[in-house]
Amino acid sequence: NHRFEIGKGWSQPEIPDYFRPSLKASGVRSGAAAPDLNAARYLFFSTVYLAFLRHRAWCPKG
Repeated sequence: NHRFEIGKGWSQPEIPDYFRPSLKASGVRSGAAAPDLNAARYLFFSTVYLAFLRHRAWCPKG
């Protein structure tokens, strides 16, 4: 769970800085794009975390 929090905290400041200028150029409001980015990030990290737990359940030694 600690590794999951580190990954979430690392990607949190990165995404708005990279995508906000391109979103403004394409005419998309950042308020409308933020929930989609948050949902995609949540689904991605939850999938990785569940895969990690499943791997530990099937392979206890490694």
